[in-house]
Amino acid sequence: MRRVILIAALAIGSVLPSGCIGVSNQPWSLVQSGSYEFPQEAKDAGYTLGSVVVEYDIGVDGIVKNLSVVSSDPADVFDAEALRFVSEWRFRPAYQKGKPVATEGLQSTITFKLEDEDFDLPVPD
Repeated sequence: MRRVILIAALAIGSVLPSGCIGVSNQPWSLVQSGSYEFPQEAKDAGYTLGSVVVEYDIGVDGIVKNLSVVSSDPADVFDAEALRFVSEWRFRPAYQKGKPVATEGLQSTITFKLEDEDFDLPVPD
């Protein structure tokens, strides 16, 4: 069985709406995250671990907008898959005074890790 571990850290420290949290003021929340694949090119190149920091906004409709790569290690290896993955996320937008509001400048780190069982190990004779 092939497994890939995902660690996505949503940075929420400074993006919560101001004021009291109540019926009319609510922070955003992730409602759908999707899945991703460990890129075959990365496997072929011998990579087993990588990470990408993605910056994005959440629109009033809960859709991810304005995606960009802030940094990645190794550079450019996992960027396309991380952007595709984050673009599939859906949110319940933040609410202020009972109305949905956009949230800008969120950053998440997507970590790719190839598990041991994903390697083809030689079988002894």
